[in-house]
Amino acid sequence: AFSSSSFSGYFYLPEGLEYIGSSAFSMMDKLSSRDIVVPKGITKISPGMFVYSGGTNKHNLMIHSNVTEIGDNAFASVDFYSITFGESVRKIGKNAFRGSDIQGQINLPKDLNNLGSGAFKYSSISGFLKLPDNLYSLISEERNSERDGTFQSTEIEELEGGMMLTNIQASSFEGCDNLKKVFLKKYLERIGSRAFADCFSLETVVLLTNEPPIVEPDAFDGVDLSRVVLEVPEVAVEKFRSSPVWNLFGYITAYRE
Repeated sequence: AFSSSSFSGYFYLPEGLEYIGSSAFSMMDKLSSRDIVVPKGITKISPGMFVYSGGTNKHNLMIHSNVTEIGDNAFASVDFYSITFGESVRKIGKNAFRGSDIQGQINLPKDLNNLGSGAFKYSSISGFLKLPDNLYSLISEERNSERDGTFQSTEIEELEGGMMLTNIQASSFEGCDNLKKVFLKKYLERIGSRAFADCFSLETVVLLTNEPPIVEPDAFDGVDLSRVVLEVPEVAVEKFRSSPVWNLFGYITAYRE
């Protein structure tokens, strides 16, 4: 509708709006509205809706609780002061916020159970990141011979996995060079190739599984594991000390709450 238009200044979406098509407001690089408010009548944000819009201007994004899905590339390369997700969002599509300059940390919706490949790749989210309890897997797909990790190359400093997280796929947190602490819970089963590669600041990994998860040999590639503390349940300490990759951690100790 307005893709690549030269519209400048502020704009507001009418409250009664119920549908916005794909790429409707994409590549509007003069858009300067401080607030982008998704109307309450919208239940799905279409793919590419605001991709590459806003130029160097930053925005506050407010997504109402009626929205259940954010489409692929919806806000890719759009810069934000803040993002407020409605609690009903269950799906964030591929590359939805890829390359976005996002100031500070984000709070993901508590009911989120589908988080697409590259969703926040190359964005600047920072601080503490908690994954929702209903999120079972972080998805990673290959594009142009390159893996698109969900939070690859972001600025997060501390990660807490959700209760039901079982699978961290390839490159999910690769290149998060400010990441210091990772806290993962008891249902984790697998950590994929380069999932935490080049996380140079990593100091502590807490893992609450009684059995060592399957971990690819290069999952922590580039990290000096001899300097990293691994805390696990007391009954599992010896198992981790004799398991491939886990036995490379310099300090394996019992976790104390």
